[in-house]
Amino acid sequence: MTMKEHLVGLHKRLSQHHLAKAGHHTKLGAHYSKLSEHLSKTETTEAQADSKSLLEEIGNMHHEVAAEHNDLAQHHLECCKLLKTAADDLNKLQPTQVSVVAPTRPTAVLRPGMRELQPGVSVEFSKIVGLDEADQHSEETSLQRH
Repeated sequence: MTMKEHLVGLHKRLSQHHLAKAGHHTKLGAHYSKLSEHLSKTETTEAQADSKSLLEEIGNMHHEVAAEHNDLAQHHLECCKLLKTAADDLNKLQPTQVSVVAPTRPTAVLRPGMRELQPGVSVEFSKIVGLDEADQHSEETSLQRH
């Protein structure tokens, strides 16, 4: 799978997700709006009037979230279309090492009273960080049960 195909698939999936979420919030908004309408027919106390306004507000919030999900779904579909027509430069992307970004390794800044750091790295740390390929495959003795 090329990088371009991967990104097209990702945006397509995100668009589907946002459409599903928009549908869900639209249904919830309609449900709460309907509840507030029914409550207004039987409203006799101040508490019921407060409940009606809260249900209306919840319904409106769900409708707003549904609109946002619809906008995001359209955005991801537009990204899909742009990626399909884009040049194949995306396929040339490949992972690089961090040292390309920071070509020299940072040096420690010693605080007053600290000893100089030893130049070597312990085997255990080397295995964890992955500094040396050979160390990653050698037997780890510090983790063995005694």
